[in-house]
Amino acid sequence: MFSLVRNLDVRESDEQAVDKLDRAGATASFLCAIHCALMPFVVTMLPLLGLSFLASEPVEWTLLLSSATLGTLSLCAGFREHRSRRVFGLLGIALALLVAGRILHEHHLGFWGPIFMVLGGFTMMGTHLFNQMLCRSCRKCSDHSCH
Repeated sequence: MFSLVRNLDVRESDEQAVDKLDRAGATASFLCAIHCALMPFVVTMLPLLGLSFLASEPVEWTLLLSSATLGTLSLCAGFREHRSRRVFGLLGIALALLVAGRILHEHHLGFWGPIFMVLGGFTMMGTHLFNQMLCRSCRKCSDHSCH
């Protein structure tokens, strides 16, 4: 009996960890999308504020890689619960949009770079929210068909 209770406690803490990861990922993705949307407009003001490093390529790629890492960790943890591969398809689309946006922006190919990056950030945010929704609906399954 005690081992069953201990297993349930671990399961609950795993569920909380997945929720926290998804919330953190969705928030980071939202902030990334806002950053990408506003950066073309505020880039000239950054040096005046001492924040010009925010417009550097290493910072941009670091944000993208952190978003990808957080997204992958979060979705893998959620996948163990709901077993839906659709979240990885959405993650792939989000990452493709983000990388394409960075490459377009680096090569100065018009306004498409920021548009792709904003779409990628919002797609990533939606992916986290979708993952969270799947996890919550799976927890409500009474017949455990989600596992």
